[in-house]
Parts: sequence; structure tokens; C-alpha cells
Amino acid sequence: MEPEPLGVKLDDATWTAALTYTRALVDACRQHPLARYIDTRQHAGDMEAVRVALDEPVIDFVGISYGSFVGLSYASIYPGHLRRILLDSSLDATTELDRTLQASTADRERIVGRLAIGEAVRHPDRWHLGNNRQALLDRLRRIPASLRVSLMPGIDSPESLIAVFALADTLDDTPGMPASDLRATLAKKRLNDDDALDWRIHERLQQMIDALLESPAPVSDAESRAGDQMLAVNLMTLCNDHR
Repeated sequence: MEPEPLGVKLDDATWTAALTYTRALVDACRQHPLARYIDTRQHAGDMEAVRVALDEPVIDFVGISYGSFVGLSYASIYPGHLRRILLDSSLDATTELDRTLQASTADRERIVGRLAIGEAVRHPDRWHLGNNRQALLDRLRRIPASLRVSLMPGIDSPESLIAVFALADTLDDTPGMPASDLRATLAKKRLNDDDALDWRIHERLQQMIDALLESPAPVSDAESRAGDQMLAVNLMTLCNDHR
């Protein structure tokens, strides 16, 4: 049996959420008469329409995440109208958008494996995590999925890996510990014998605690409607790009 992906929570609630998402995706593609025209190629066409309306011979484009998908689509369709393009957090434009998004979990695991675990096992005397790569992966997988999924995006270095282990071990020893006690307990722990590294680990640890405890800001009705509209467009784009 394949091991559970580090960044995915596999349980009944997650499966139910996936089914709900899939049904919403199908409904979004069916309901509106214009839905069939909402896709990445059309986004590129909209950009071209703006260029024409502005009477600009060429444009510069900055694309972040999905924007990189749109930018590469525009470049492939209208190469003569693009002067410069800058892409950040690029997605793989050689495959469908939904497959690209699915690959993000595997990408995250590669980042953890290369930047965090790989560095830790190369320098066991520095990080004191041993030199067994598989043992560290197994230790990560033993962290409860609800906590592991929340912490995975922050694991990009040995410091962050040690911080995750310290946080998970403390919560495992004392489930439901109040936030103030959690901070105080972890602040007392020596996590590396090098003062500078210990400080860096504790800095990452506090950032993780902040992220876990952060309460979302209240959302207005207008913001909620805008969010729903954005989700609908995202769903329709996923559906139509895959046709």
C-alpha cells in the first residue's frame, strides 16, 4: 500500500468534501449560459482585447500562480504582441490545469524532502535529527493528519522541520493545551546546542503557532459574494480547460 501523502488528509470528512467540490464543479459548468466560454484560452483572449482597446502594439505581463498559466497561454497564442513576461510561482502549462494543481502536493513533498529532510540528514551533527531519511519521513507521517496538513506548507528547512517535530510532540504529550501554555512550554525547550540555530528554530516555531491560532477576519456580505463569484469562475475554468 502506498503511504499517505504528507500534505493530504485522507479520511471520511475529506472524501465528503472532495465529492462536494466535484459536484459544485459540474454544476458550475452547467448552470450559466456563458460558463462554457470561461477558460484559460478565453482569459488570454480578454487580455488581447484589452491590448487592442488601449492601442498598445505590445504588452508586458506579470503572472503569479494561475496567472503564469494565463501568461504562457497568451504568449503561445499572441507571441508577436508580448514584449516581456515575468512569471512567479509558475504552473506547468504543458498539461491541464487540474492536473497541475493536483501535482502541488507532490511538489510540496519534494520541497520537504530536498530542503528540510535532505539538508538535515546531510549534516546530522548540526541538526541532531540523525541520517536516516526514511525515519524522518515516517516521523512526519505519524503526526496527526489534521496538524500535519496545516504545517506542511511551512516546512522548507531543517529549522522548520525541528519546529514541527517540537510542536507535534508537545501537543501529543498534552492535547488541548491552551495557547499561552503552549508558547511558554515550547519557549523553555532547547532545540539545538548552537545558540543561533536554536534562536532560528524558535522563531519558526512561533510563526507556526501564530498560523495555527490565527483567527480569520470577519467577512462582509460583499466579500462573501465576491468570493463565491471567484470560486465559480475557478471551477468553470478547471472544467473547461479539461474538456
